[in-house]
Amino acid sequence: MKRPALEKSAAIIQQSNGDFLWHDNIPVGMALVTETNRFLRVNRALCQFLGYSRKELLRKTVQDITHPDDLTATVKKIRQLQSGGLPYSRFEKRYIHKNGKVVWGEVNSTLIDDGSPNPKCRFTQVVDITKRKNFEEALAKLNEDLERKIIDRTAQLRHLTDELIRAEHRERRRIADILHENLQQQLCGMKFRACQLKAECAEPATINLADKLIIELDQAINLTRTLSSNLYPQVLSLRKIKGFIEWLADDTMKTLGLAVNTRVDARLKLASHELRIFVFDAIRELLLNVSKHSKVHTANVRVCLMANKLFRIQVKDAGVGYVPKHNHGANRHIGLFRIQERAQSLGGHFEVVSNPGKGTCATLILPYGKHEP
Repeated sequence: MKRPALEKSAAIIQQSNGDFLWHDNIPVGMALVTETNRFLRVNRALCQFLGYSRKELLRKTVQDITHPDDLTATVKKIRQLQSGGLPYSRFEKRYIHKNGKVVWGEVNSTLIDDGSPNPKCRFTQVVDITKRKNFEEALAKLNEDLERKIIDRTAQLRHLTDELIRAEHRERRRIADILHENLQQQLCGMKFRACQLKAECAEPATINLADKLIIELDQAINLTRTLSSNLYPQVLSLRKIKGFIEWLADDTMKTLGLAVNTRVDARLKLASHELRIFVFDAIRELLLNVSKHSKVHTANVRVCLMANKLFRIQVKDAGVGYVPKHNHGANRHIGLFRIQERAQSLGGHFEVVSNPGKGTCATLILPYGKHEP
């Protein structure tokens, strides 16, 4: 821009606002900037904002005081304004203070009508928003720290949950072993001696008492076997998932009266004992929910291999269904919540889809250890 045009622009500013130095009474940074991004006029507020004297600032360009990371965006905004693409430009940017610190400004810039076909000189206002930006950054950092703490605490809780589940299963297995190896053996020994007593005794009253004792011992032995099996089914030693799911289907029919149709990929083998226990407990919990809430007598269990070393378990029923968010009874969600948390800790995913009158489908996706080809 030629000097006469600049002088004409300056004259327009003076005519509309009086002497440009009058703006020194306004606490908002103001400047008249040329098309080459050099400062033609600046007020006291802008000098104080950037830390330069008026003389020093008039030797600077917009690029000189702009933060390097904001330079490209600033130039783009200026070009849009100068090309007529924008009637005015308003944006936030960082400046480099004379002392090297970063300060933030809200920039409002518009071209000055100097009578030429393509006016290039622009009038710019800069509002100091450094305190607000510093507060926003501090708040963002606080939120980031809080989110990180939440993630860490969640990971700790999941780890603790995993440890509690492992401890629970170790204790269940220990108790099951005591029932099977000790109590059952003692009860069987007592039954054997009761049978001997019956065989060696001729008194009807004693024989009758021995018969009652044998019946009660049989009941106790069956009870310990049931308790041992429920605490820790021996079928969990099988690595192929097909075996223990079929056992679980039979047991569900015996204990709950729920017929379970299974379709399991025979190739799937779970090398992790921990994963086998979780899958077993999850399917048993889901089948229990079907028995308690669906009002049907049949459920379907499907297990198949997926890509990326994942496998999918689906437990479906054609029962009454429900609306999850309006689910009746707080306890109904506890088992599902535990499955979801455990699945996530194992790198998997769990979801339940249900609609009134259309049944329920629970889907569990987990990574597997190994499978046979």
